Amino acid sequence: MERPVNASFLRRLRGDQRGTSVIELAIIAPVLSLVTMGIIDLSTGYSRRLELTEAVDRTIERISAGDFAIPGDATGPNYDAFVADAAAAAKVPEEAVSVSAWRECDGIEQSDFEGTCPKKTKAGCEVETPPDNLDCFQITARYIQVSIDSAFKPMFTSIFAPGPNGAYPLHVEAAVRIQ
Repeated sequence: MERPVNASFLRRLRGDQRGTSVIELAIIAPVLSLVTMGIIDLSTGYSRRLELTEAVDRTIERISAGDFAIPGDATGPNYDAFVADAAAAAKVPEEAVSVSAWRECDGIEQSDFEGTCPKKTKAGCEVETPPDNLDCFQITARYIQVSIDSAFKPMFTSIFAPGPNGAYPLHVEAAVRIQ
């Protein structure tokens, strides 16, 4: 047989504050857990991105410190050793690393890396050695770029991740002007 609930019991229960902190903790604990997991994944992902950035920067430094003599039968510099080195430093396959080189004439990208920029087409520039005050020569600039593509899969996967299997794509690149 059930005992009827009397009004004095309800008043006492309403005024009783024992156990409220346990209830509050039960409400806030999942939120704190999610925040902690998010911080762990965020810091791990940022650390991975820094590893890739260091690998790209190291490769750019090694390339810029190198000699750019091109063999007579080659169409451009060979960067295979640098690709392998960058892949090993970034812990990615060599297919994820690309090295590209290009030449610009007055800021316009050209199709080949080697060669010289033509003279400007203006009066007085058609001679073999035009005077310096005419500004007949285009500015030649050569660049080398290293890029690495990878993916970061967090420990705690999310349905909001843009990549397959809950992975986030990472792309790091750096370029240096060598001339």
